[in-house]
Order: sequence, then structure tokens, then C-alpha cells
Amino acid sequence: EHESNKYSEKSFCKDCDQWAGFNIVNEYEEKGLLIRETRYSTYYNRINRLDGWTKETRRMDV
Repeated sequence: EHESNKYSEKSFCKDCDQWAGFNIVNEYEEKGLLIRETRYSTYYNRINRLDGWTKETRRMDV
């Protein structure tokens, strides 16, 4: 369904904001990790491996 843009044909897809999976509701740093939480998932990234990441450019969807 996602590949054919037929979201409205399925009631559970109609208002979904998780297809890309990156609607951040909480973001913080802990023990060298950048931790980003959505309603459904938690992403853990090692800060020392995020060459393009800075505090000014991090995504804050909160």
C-alpha cells in the first residue's frame, strides 16, 4: 500500500505518521549515545560516529 500511495484505502493507514518512522517525541544524550524516541520506536546512535551531527543541527520534533 505504501509504495502505491493508497493510504486512504486502509483505515489504520489513513492518519498514520509512522511510515517514515521518525516523528521524534523525546531526544537526549546518555553515556555517549544520542537517544531518540518515537511513540513506537527508540533509536540509539553513537555520538562519536555521527560525523555530521551537532547540537545545532540535531532533529528536535518535540
